[in-house]
Amino acid sequence: MAEVGAFRKVVLGYYQYHAVPGSGELPGNQQIDCTVTTGGTRTYHTSTSAHPCLHLFVYPVERRSTAEPLVSFAKNVPEDMSPQVNREDRLCLLLCRRQLTLDEQARAREFLSAPLQWPLLLERAYAHGVYPLVYRNLRQLGFSAVPDMVQTELKRAYMANALRNQLLAEDLARLLHLLSHADIPVIPLKGIALAESLYGDQYARVCADVDLLVPPAYCNRAVEVILSAGYPDVYHDAFFRKLELRHGRHYSFQRDNAGRCTYIELHWRLVQYSSRDNDIVADLWAEARLTNRCGAPAYTFSSEWELLYLALHVAEHRWEGLKWLVDLHELCTCRPPDWRRLKEKAEQFELDLVLSQTLAVCSLLLGTRLPDDYNSVSLPAKVRLFPMTPFTAGGFATAFLPMTLLRRRWDKLRYLANIVFIPKPADQDFLNLPAAVSFSTTHCACCASSGSGSSRHLRPHLERRGELRQL
Repeated sequence: MAEVGAFRKVVLGYYQYHAVPGSGELPGNQQIDCTVTTGGTRTYHTSTSAHPCLHLFVYPVERRSTAEPLVSFAKNVPEDMSPQVNREDRLCLLLCRRQLTLDEQARAREFLSAPLQWPLLLERAYAHGVYPLVYRNLRQLGFSAVPDMVQTELKRAYMANALRNQLLAEDLARLLHLLSHADIPVIPLKGIALAESLYGDQYARVCADVDLLVPPAYCNRAVEVILSAGYPDVYHDAFFRKLELRHGRHYSFQRDNAGRCTYIELHWRLVQYSSRDNDIVADLWAEARLTNRCGAPAYTFSSEWELLYLALHVAEHRWEGLKWLVDLHELCTCRPPDWRRLKEKAEQFELDLVLSQTLAVCSLLLGTRLPDDYNSVSLPAKVRLFPMTPFTAGGFATAFLPMTLLRRRWDKLRYLANIVFIPKPADQDFLNLPAAVSFSTTHCACCASSGSGSSRHLRPHLERRGELRQL
C-alpha cells in the first residue's frame, strides 16, 4: 500500500483537534509513533491524565488545485466525531436555512416521517433564534406530519417576531434618514438590514435591537442626533457617558414607547482594544458603498468585510448562537466573497485565525462549502456548539469573551485593565448611591482618600493627560 504524505487536522468531539502526518503530538507533549497508509480511518489509543483514552482519527487528504470546487469541512470528519446531535437537532439544522434545496426537502421529509420530540425541536429553535426559518421551511413543506399544536405555536411565534421586526424597521429607517440628513455615514449592522438584504424578508431573523456603525470622527455628532430624535441614553451620570465614549464598545440608547422598548447601540469600533482596530475601521470604510436599507440611504460593507464582521461577531460569542452561523452560511452560499481577497485581508489585520475557526464551525454544523484552506483548523477547548444552549448575554461567563479576538498580549492586558479599573454603570447600581451624589465624585474621593496610595503617584500623569476631574 502506498504511503500517505499529507493529512488534515480532524475534530475530536468538541474539545481537541490533532494532525498526524506520521507521528502525532499528544496532550502533555507525549508522542505516538505510527506508520500511516491509505485504507481508511485508523484509531490509536493513549493513556494520559487528561485523556485516558484519546482517539486519533487519521485519514488522507487529497491535494486539490485552486480550481477545484468548494468542499464541506463536515464531510471530512468521521460521523461519530461530529457534535452529538439527535434527530430533532439534525432536523433543526436542516430547517434553519434561507431556502431548502430539493435534496434538503427530501431529507427533511424523511425526518418528518418518523416520530419526533417536537418540544425538544422547538426548544432548540427558540434558544438559538432560528424559529422564523424553521416555520418558513415547514410551511414550504406543507407542514408534512407536523402536529396542529406545533403549527399553531410556531405561527404565533413567527407573527410576534414579524410585528417586533416591523417596529424595529421603522426605528431603523427613521434613524438612517436623520443621520443621512446630518451628513453622518452609517452602516446598519446585522438585524433588520441583514434580514432584508440576505433573506429578502425582514421577518426571517430574530432581532433584539438596532445596531449602527459610524466612523469614529462622527461618533459624538451621531450621539447628539439620536438623543435629539427622542432616544434617551441608558446612562444616569455624565461621568459614565464620557467613559463609555472613551473606553466603551458601544453607546446605548433605550426608548420606551407605548409599553415597547427599543434598544439602539451605536458602534464606532470593530475589534475593541486591538492594536489594528484603527486600520481595520479605516479599511472597511474605504470599501463601504452607498445603498438603501428599509427605504433609507445607508452604507454597506464590501463582501469581504461583511463576512469578516459577522465572523468576528459570532466568534466573540464563542460560536454558541446558531442564528449567526446561519447568517454566515447563507452569505457564503448566496453572496460568496472573493476568497483570495478575504484571506489576504484577514491575514493583514490579524483576523485569520478567528475567520478560519468560525468558518470551520459553520461548515461542521451546516455543511457550508469552503475553499480547502479553511477545512483544516483547530478550535479552543470546551467550546459550546449547537445543540448546547447559549450563555445568557451579559453574564459572568461572557465578560471575557471579547478578549478571545485579540492576538497580542498587550492588547489582552489592555482589555483586562478596562474590566478591572474602568467603572461601569452597574457599579453605581451596586453602590446604591443617592441621586444627588455623583459617582465620579465618590470615585475620585475614594482615590484621593488613599493618601500615599496610588492616586498620589498617578496624579502627575493624569494631570498631564487632562484626566483628573475637579473634586
